[in-house]
Amino acid sequence: MRWPLVTPHSTFYGNGLGCTLRSAADISHGGTVVGYYVDDPERYGVVELDEDHRVGSIIGKSKRPASNYVITGLYFYDGRVTEFAEQVQPSARGELEITNLNRMYLEDGLLTVCTLGRGYVWLDTGPQIFLMQLLKSCVSCNMFRVRP
Repeated sequence: MRWPLVTPHSTFYGNGLGCTLRSAADISHGGTVVGYYVDDPERYGVVELDEDHRVGSIIGKSKRPASNYVITGLYFYDGRVTEFAEQVQPSARGELEITNLNRMYLEDGLLTVCTLGRGYVWLDTGPQIFLMQLLKSCVSCNMFRVRP
């Protein structure tokens, strides 16, 4: 069984999104992060991919990110997640960082990425300014239109 985890500030939209995420959830073992291409990756945790689309590294916020693919805050984990979570130590900020959990899966060779491509929208709605972005996206996608 896989356990989904989503951060409360992540908003996703796109035709076929359910099928794409179901495919990520259907992987029987390991962890999966959902990645998305952005122009400002220094604001996020980044996933670096090799030529075969495998996870090469995971890097927290960096002034010089190795990739434009960021980790969106949507994850799928197998039953080992509780074992790994118990091993996560507080960071310098005193917080338990999900990046450290993902690195444990990566070190075991069991971390995959599901990238959302064209036609999908991911918004980090943590900062207030991005809530406005979300509303503008909803209007442009006609999400508020009443359908018969």
